[in-house]
Amino acid sequence: MGVQVGLEDAFHRPREPVIGMGEKAWVMQVACTKPKALGYAAELWTRQALAGHLRRRAEAAVHPSPARAAKATVQRILDEPHLQPHKGRYYLERHDPELERKVRAVLMIYQEVLVSNQSPPGLCRSS
Repeated sequence: MGVQVGLEDAFHRPREPVIGMGEKAWVMQVACTKPKALGYAAELWTRQALAGHLRRRAEAAVHPSPARAAKATVQRILDEPHLQPHKGRYYLERHDPELERKVRAVLMIYQEVLVSNQSPPGLCRSS
C-alpha cells in the first residue's frame, strides 16, 4: 500500500456509540423545550447549559447514557436533524388593545415638535 498510506491515520472507532435512538429523541425533546419552562432564567439554550441539564436529569428520566455526554456529543446529536436551540426567532405580540391609538398619539407629538422646530424664528404657533 505504500509508505504514504501507512503514515495516514485511518478512521477507527474504539467502540460503538452507547447513546441509542430513544435517548437521542429525549435529548432533542429537551433541546426543543424553552429553558424557562424548566426553571432556568435563560430564554435560549447554550450547548454547555443544555449538556449540563442533560447530565443532571438523565438518570431521573431513565436515560443513563446522556449523563456522561459532553457538549460536543450533544451538538452532534442536535446536528443530525439540524436542530439549533441556541438560535431562536423572536416575534412581537400585541398585548395592549389600545396600542395603535397610543402609537398614533406619540407620533403626533413628534410631528408637532418637528413642525415647530422647522418654523422660522420669531413666529409663534397658536394652539
